Amino acid sequence: MKRTIKITALLTSIFMMVSLLSGCGTNSSSQKSTTTTTTTTRNLNIVAPERPEFVDPGDNGSRNNKPLGFQFEKPAVGEDIVVLTTNMGTIRLRLFPDEAPIAVANFLALVKGGYYDTLTFHRVVNNFMIQGGDPLGNGSGGESVWKDSFVIETNENLLNFRGALAMAHSSTGQSNGSQFFIVQNPKVAEADVKDKGFSAEVINMYRAKGGSPVLDTAYTVFGQAFAADLKVVDAIAALQVKNTEKPSKTITIISAKVEKYDGK
Repeated sequence: MKRTIKITALLTSIFMMVSLLSGCGTNSSSQKSTTTTTTTTRNLNIVAPERPEFVDPGDNGSRNNKPLGFQFEKPAVGEDIVVLTTNMGTIRLRLFPDEAPIAVANFLALVKGGYYDTLTFHRVVNNFMIQGGDPLGNGSGGESVWKDSFVIETNENLLNFRGALAMAHSSTGQSNGSQFFIVQNPKVAEADVKDKGFSAEVINMYRAKGGSPVLDTAYTVFGQAFAADLKVVDAIAALQVKNTEKPSKTITIISAKVEKYDGK
């Protein structure tokens, strides 16, 4: 019996990873690629900042010097946050430029340039994630502010807990562009953390916070949605979807703005 359980858990994890490689992930049979091209329908005058240099976390321990769970802390008053105003409510996002400088620089530049305004959350998977940022609205488009893709930035203490903001990419891995997702899963299955090599601290935090540990090390986590706004994420994730995991109701990002956190 124990062997059967372990084999089932292993097969589940393998299926999830194959699905994730074709998008930011799915828990259904639908597999649509994301950010596979640099095609865009957004003819905007966006100012591209200098691309930060990639630093392997193994070569620079300072990128991992914050304690596990720091991503749930509130931003400092006056800190830049991103506010997504959708037709189902507002989602505020704290960003982590020290831990994922390339992803954050890209996201902020696209936000400031109006890239995400009027785009949609084109893919939702309840108890997993919601995904947006594709100008084509089908998971195959989008590009970075530098017009090419960029690498995955990982951090051992910045993980795919519930509310994590991360870059979506195609099966090539190092293909981050404009698409992003917000982890929604409220409860982690034991099979996703048991005997997976996670520390006891990580396992306990996943049990307490929820999330999708199968995504760890494969996607760049670069922000965190405010806990109070996860009700909006949940409402979007709960929508009825079509076979392509596209919600039956269009979820529009009316605007994406950089604002100063006011402490509320």
